[in-house]
Amino acid sequence: MLVSLFDLLLVLLAISTWHFMEFWSFIMRLNDFISWKMLNPDWAYRLLNLWPPYLGAGVKTRIIDDGNAFETSMKLGVLNTNYVGVHFGGSLYSMCDPFFMLIMMKRLGDEYLVWDKWAKIEFKRPGKGKVRAYFEITDEQMQRVHRELEENGKSEPVFVTEIRNEQGKVVAVVQKGLWIVKKRATI
Repeated sequence: MLVSLFDLLLVLLAISTWHFMEFWSFIMRLNDFISWKMLNPDWAYRLLNLWPPYLGAGVKTRIIDDGNAFETSMKLGVLNTNYVGVHFGGSLYSMCDPFFMLIMMKRLGDEYLVWDKWAKIEFKRPGKGKVRAYFEITDEQMQRVHRELEENGKSEPVFVTEIRNEQGKVVAVVQKGLWIVKKRATI
């Protein structure tokens, strides 16, 4: 009985998938024993590149200014291409998902709860090749958040980033709305 090359590739794919799932299961079990806040922030942010949606889509993250800004990039590949041969919209959105929340959490510290409340993505043109997005919260935006927290007890800021192609043209505009409140003291 001859084994076809296709059958051999399927077996290798199954084995590599099983190994990846075992590795990821081990990482998730570590979550029960370690607090991610105990990790050096640089290491915690670097682990974002191993997050399954990023790993699968080929999203790369780069930390800027000690975690006060981020840049993400994604090349067009087999796992993030849609039916018509351009970047899948879900992958474009996922490359923008947590960063404004992470920056806000870092800048405000542990005294505040920060949640993503809503998001909107508006596609401008097909994403081909490598795309990039940049995330930063300015000092003026932080002052407005602090003022709203003092006056209202909460803040719901909106942040915008653009996903751009290699020519610098806008592929999509992403808006993220956050919800921020001061944590209540527990006795």
